[in-house]
Amino acid sequence: MRCLLSWADAVIMQGAVADLGHLRDTSPEEPNVLFQLARAYRLMGDEVKFAQLLAEVRDLAPKNAAKIRKLVDTSEDGDVGEEEVMDEGPG
Repeated sequence: MRCLLSWADAVIMQGAVADLGHLRDTSPEEPNVLFQLARAYRLMGDEVKFAQLLAEVRDLAPKNAAKIRKLVDTSEDGDVGEEEVMDEGPG
């Protein structure tokens, strides 16, 4: 598992994952929450959770397939710093 963050950034990211996890529990049908959670796991180096969450996003918002593909492509290049937001609502 490859981690793209320093130790301090990883601690901050774990807090973000906790917050996004809470949002996911309160808004399970919101694709942007799942998308941002997937990005956080990717930055932490957890490719399995990253892929699982992107599959959920794809199921919830199929019209965002291009943004999902872009995230996967940039993730493979190691450049995941660009902010990206999903379109609202089901596809």
